[in-house]
Amino acid sequence: MFIRYKSTLFEYDGPQIFEARDPIGGHYIAVAVEDNGTDSQYLVVGTEVEKLRKFRTGEMDLRSLIVESSEHGWYLTLSGVNKDESVSIQPQHGNLHEQDYLPEPNFFLHDSPATHTLISEARSRDNLVVEIVTEPPESETDHRIRASTLSDLLKHFQSLVFEACRHKLGEHKPDLSMQEIKQLAEMDVVIPAAAGSFRMLLESSKPKDLLGFNPALVSALNVVDDLFASIANVHEQQLQNPELRKTLDKFGRLLKFLNKNNTNLNYAWAEPNFNKPKGKSMSSNQIRTYISQNQICSEPVVQEVCLEGEVERVNRKMKTWGLYTSDGSILTGVVDDDGHHLNGLTVGERYEFICSKEISEENADPKYVMKSYTLL
Repeated sequence: MFIRYKSTLFEYDGPQIFEARDPIGGHYIAVAVEDNGTDSQYLVVGTEVEKLRKFRTGEMDLRSLIVESSEHGWYLTLSGVNKDESVSIQPQHGNLHEQDYLPEPNFFLHDSPATHTLISEARSRDNLVVEIVTEPPESETDHRIRASTLSDLLKHFQSLVFEACRHKLGEHKPDLSMQEIKQLAEMDVVIPAAAGSFRMLLESSKPKDLLGFNPALVSALNVVDDLFASIANVHEQQLQNPELRKTLDKFGRLLKFLNKNNTNLNYAWAEPNFNKPKGKSMSSNQIRTYISQNQICSEPVVQEVCLEGEVERVNRKMKTWGLYTSDGSILTGVVDDDGHHLNGLTVGERYEFICSKEISEENADPKYVMKSYTLL
């Protein structure tokens, strides 16, 4: 019989407790019971999702989880644990209580039960989660939000986190590509909304693995927290820390967007080992007051740039194009009426594009207008 590693729940010189799945989706918990010098052997039992959730959130200790789940059988691993490979397990006979495999009582995954719903959510998902709550005008009488408001809010927030992540990684890992940074900063929407308010729940797209959590995303969210905490000194921060300029720019765009849509922002985030969430909140009045007193975003900036990459798409009717660059990104743009036409472009060929790049507070992403191209 085989199971597949899903995530590490507790680690000490290697995984001591991990979660696994079988080929049909059944849940298992594995606990290290012996170290033979190369690969640890694990006691494995199938478990119910609710019991596993209680263990993750600190409501059930490990021994109780193992004992209650072992009523339907227990196993020992026959192979080492690798997150990319199946783990061979063998059914065992006899009473588990008569063996030396059971863990000591009162081992909890966390020091205390989760007292906040967001901490419970992070522990249940065994991942970093971010909660965003907003109250646009259309939500006052009904549980709804404009599709454009929702999509733009998520785009602005994710863009801010990405720039903060790129800023922090630039200090320690300057050789990372844009695509690698994006993978570390990316988040998924896992619960679009919940009754009572327009609540969104996001989690790290890079779940915890054998190497632990995503420290880059944690550092980025700490930067975002600091920006909201010191909002009155944004200009001073920009002068004192030029490297933070792009992150501050994204922060300003987010505030401008919230003000334009007359809405507030409350966000909180947590990792499974937190005792309480982090995060900040700003009312629509606070945002409006700050916007009226500060010019936080400059006028649209237009500059000429040179892009190199493989043409990924061409739409001559809509006058749009897509370019696959060396860092794994796909940049899209247009040609204006006076610009170079697209008839000579061939999908799959590499080109150099001369473009005007416009950065404005209305759009989270820059706008590229191709003026000319050269086949490489």
